[in-house]
Amino acid sequence: MRYTDVIPNFYTEVNRILRLVDGKLKRSAVLLFYKDPTVVRQTCFVQVGKFSGADIEYQDMFEGSLLNTADKILDIIYLKYLKAKITYERGVRRETYPYAYPAVREAIFNALVHNCYMYGSPIHIRINDDEMIISNNCVLPEGWTVDTLMQAHTSIPYNLTLANVFFRAGYIEHWGRGIEKICEACKVIGADNPVYEKVGNTLSVHFKALQNAIVNDSKVPKSQDGTLSGTINGTIKPDENANLSDKPEFKVPKSQDGTINGTINESLEKQIIELIKHDPSITLDQFATLTGASRRTISRLTKKMIEDGIIERKGSKKSGLWQVNK
Repeated sequence: MRYTDVIPNFYTEVNRILRLVDGKLKRSAVLLFYKDPTVVRQTCFVQVGKFSGADIEYQDMFEGSLLNTADKILDIIYLKYLKAKITYERGVRRETYPYAYPAVREAIFNALVHNCYMYGSPIHIRINDDEMIISNNCVLPEGWTVDTLMQAHTSIPYNLTLANVFFRAGYIEHWGRGIEKICEACKVIGADNPVYEKVGNTLSVHFKALQNAIVNDSKVPKSQDGTLSGTINGTIKPDENANLSDKPEFKVPKSQDGTINGTINESLEKQIIELIKHDPSITLDQFATLTGASRRTISRLTKKMIEDGIIERKGSKKSGLWQVNK
């Protein structure tokens, strides 16, 4: 196999930086960029499953290159496997997921980067209603234990090339702060810290679901078209047979520009600041997912916070970073 078959437009300078070729194409290059990394080993894929107790309800397998697969796994988990708890504050719809998005993102990227692909099992992501378990094959540095991982430590990646490419792609840091960031993200939404365990060569991280964000299936409306029963496109549908004079008056906030006033606005600002501190590369879509506010609301509020000097945006829209000033 030639490296030109795997990485189109591959230049000498790129190889100098990423170290993907050493006389011949490295396995890490195939894992990172090739459409079918199972040519390295048949178990080079990620398996995601939804469970009810010991019974599996449905599952997905991700067999593409690591760089293409990383974001796809997250998208599928939050679109297909998890349900957001929907609440309303002063007429504003809020969606709260049972697991902190930045924490799950970091844990999945850690599993992809630090997995020992020469062992004979794929990366597993097991999702129950009250728990998510992410497991990968692991070789810890000599003398390290799970307790070492939970303490402040330097970055000693098992797969140097994978870690280097993921770092340069902006997916991870090189400071050994991954687990610290995971715990901080869980704290932001009020969830417990994850529990790490190592059994044999398998390292697993157990996320406990945020209890007040768990959706009881028995209460989910029969209609599964994306809208709640009794609502149409976010507006209240009155019961035609109801006596409206007996109903409490529903007042829509005066501001109709997508922003949130008063204490809700202040609360959302605090959430945005905490999320930026945790992940300066966070996107507007991720802000919206984690706070439950609309993307339009997030866009307007971050713009106002920039104008007020609370935060600032450095770099391009695609690869730039947020910074908290106050």
